[in-house]
Amino acid sequence: MTVIRPNQGADHAPVLNTRGTGNPNDQNRPAALVLCVDAGGTSCKAAALSADGELASRLDTTLATITAVVHDVLRKHPSTRGQSPTAAFTKVWIGLAGYDRPTLQPIINDALSQLFGLSLSGSLRVSSDIDLLPACLMSKPDIISAIVLVVGTGSVAMSYKRKGKEFERVGRVGGWGRLLGDEGSGYAIGREGIRRALKDCDAHALRKSTADGLACFSPLSREVLEYFQRRNADCTPETLLSHILIRSTIGNLGEDDDASRTKTIASAASAVFAAVEKDAEAKEILESGASNVAELVRVLVKEQIINVSQCALVLGGGLMGNIMYRDAVRAIIQEQCGKFNQVKFINEPAVSAAKSLFDHSQDSL
Repeated sequence: MTVIRPNQGADHAPVLNTRGTGNPNDQNRPAALVLCVDAGGTSCKAAALSADGELASRLDTTLATITAVVHDVLRKHPSTRGQSPTAAFTKVWIGLAGYDRPTLQPIINDALSQLFGLSLSGSLRVSSDIDLLPACLMSKPDIISAIVLVVGTGSVAMSYKRKGKEFERVGRVGGWGRLLGDEGSGYAIGREGIRRALKDCDAHALRKSTADGLACFSPLSREVLEYFQRRNADCTPETLLSHILIRSTIGNLGEDDDASRTKTIASAASAVFAAVEKDAEAKEILESGASNVAELVRVLVKEQIINVSQCALVLGGGLMGNIMYRDAVRAIIQEQCGKFNQVKFINEPAVSAAKSLFDHSQDSL
């Protein structure tokens, strides 16, 4: 049995537990499924492709262990129900948040190799979750480099250089965590929106009585307050801070209080987006955020002298799913860096990487 329990949160992959897995020497492996798991810090997504390249199973979950995710994927497909991971998968790519930490890599590698009965020198690949994103470029030989910009709870940009059909990471900017960085991220935007609302809560408390109890609240502050009231009907201007700081109902079982609060604050970014058309402060927050994340890309282009005409920009993370914010970031990047050869938004890295892994395996036949 191998168990890895890193501190859970935005910078760590879910717990890995190989208890109850099959025999690594199982030789009954059919030409079956290609699997990709995107194990981020706050959720885990998986995609499995059948032998004909069709999407056989897709999973988006908060299950605590990779082992549990893998067995859930197997249960969802009739042909693999009841099989062990060592018999079901021919190619596997696991993207793990926190995998870059050298002390964890040997432990994780051994555990995953045991889980799937595959070797790292063969059909098993393990990487950072962010490394899944440039996989969509494997079949595009005119792209010689890529920059991946991920904006979710945090924010980070990484540069890649083509090596054969794959991409090798060569640079990183940002990703310092919420205490020191993550500007323009969901956490930063949510925190700034909450701060504006808390200022209005203080003014409200000082006024004591007005004809309109929320007269001193800006449209942004109202959106933030109403967002938390939808989560908890007992939330008032007087108790808003307490509702933010107490353990969140958004959090997962096994998640520590700090991770739960981080997720709570980041989720409030949606209130800022909701207020942008009617509140100048909300617009200012989002414009500043877009500028900050675009700066991550600008630094990579400048310091590594990247020719953007042969480079793809790959966007990922929950906040990049907001079209308005994504377009604002793209516009600033193009103004500062020039026009990239391609710009792609990857909504489902696990599905995209699984398809690329399948195509790559077909080419090698």
